[in-house]
Amino acid sequence: MTGNHVEGNLTIKGITKPVAFDIAVNVSGDTLTAAGKVVVEPYGLWNEVPFGQLLQGPGRHLIYNDFDLNLNITAKAVA
Repeated sequence: MTGNHVEGNLTIKGITKPVAFDIAVNVSGDTLTAAGKVVVEPYGLWNEVPFGQLLQGPGRHLIYNDFDLNLNITAKAVA
């Protein structure tokens, strides 16, 4: 298993921002698997409300400063 660094773009609510994260890659026979985690901080990047600010109205939601986006990819070679 090897580690790699990935850089790309993430679009939320029509707004695209750069993201970067590390992934672990494993190749076994004709199958490649990759796993990684992106920590997304929407406040300031996607104009969301700051941590702990309570939204008014039905269902009241709490918006955290960040969230994890876990990625798991499996690819199989085709002859």
